[in-house]
Amino acid sequence: SLDLLHFLPCKEADKRDKMLCVEVVKIVSGTCLQLCFQATLLFGYTKGEEIKISQILSIISSILIICKLGVNIIRFKREAVKVEQSQDNDTLGGKIKVLLAEKARAVRTFAFYLH
Repeated sequence: SLDLLHFLPCKEADKRDKMLCVEVVKIVSGTCLQLCFQATLLFGYTKGEEIKISQILSIISSILIICKLGVNIIRFKREAVKVEQSQDNDTLGGKIKVLLAEKARAVRTFAFYLH
């Protein structure tokens, strides 16, 4: 399949971190600009008697969307990579095996992004 977002880092199998990056870009490039524009129009150029409910609702909805993403960012927690613990991890050889497996995984990830 064609992955248009291949350049974004993806460290989780379910790609929650990649989707969170996309949401941040959408909020910054869309909702934040819309909120600034709506607030400028409402507070700078609209007289008190000309204010419409739709303007206020648009500003409130933009604020709620930004707050929702902020909460998602705060609540986001990567799941720890589970390394199988076996009895031989207590020995020096077991610890070296685990260390080498982690380093090999890091080198593979690095090589993947270089290619």
